[in-house]
Amino acid sequence: FSRLFKESTGESPYKYLCMYRIEKAKELLISTPLSVNEIAVRIGFDDVASFIYLFKKHMFVSPLQFRKHYNNLF
Repeated sequence: FSRLFKESTGESPYKYLCMYRIEKAKELLISTPLSVNEIAVRIGFDDVASFIYLFKKHMFVSPLQFRKHYNNLF
């Protein structure tokens, strides 16, 4: 499965899922007043700290910093 998935998408299933979750989190941070905890649960994380770690790893800012920065742009 993993090999075929990577051939099809160019990414491992794990990385693809991580990036999908980050994109969904960004959408929810921008378009809703949901808390970071609520967003983490909605995108499939049991542990909020893991979500925040993953978000920072890929976006270089925390979810709240991302939300604040985006809101300041508009």
